Amino acid sequence: RRAGLIAAALVALDPMLIWYSQEARSYAALVFFGALALWFFARALRTRSALDLGLWALTSALALWSHAATSFQHRSAVLEVLAYLES
Repeated sequence: RRAGLIAAALVALDPMLIWYSQEARSYAALVFFGALALWFFARALRTRSALDLGLWALTSALALWSHAATSFQHRSAVLEVLAYLES
């Protein structure tokens, strides 16, 4: 028990592990908001609802705010929405 508490204290206070935990946090938000945005986008295409389109825009903005790599996913979705609005 004592060894476990010492190990937990070392892990909790290790600067490298604290730094790494900050790096990994943005990836979790990227996956979460990216998946939500994709789901709302699919719903918006199926239902043609303005609410779903607004929720897609909101979750896309949150995904872009969490990580810039999301822009690749959302560029194709924006192009598809624009193509739909043109027709």
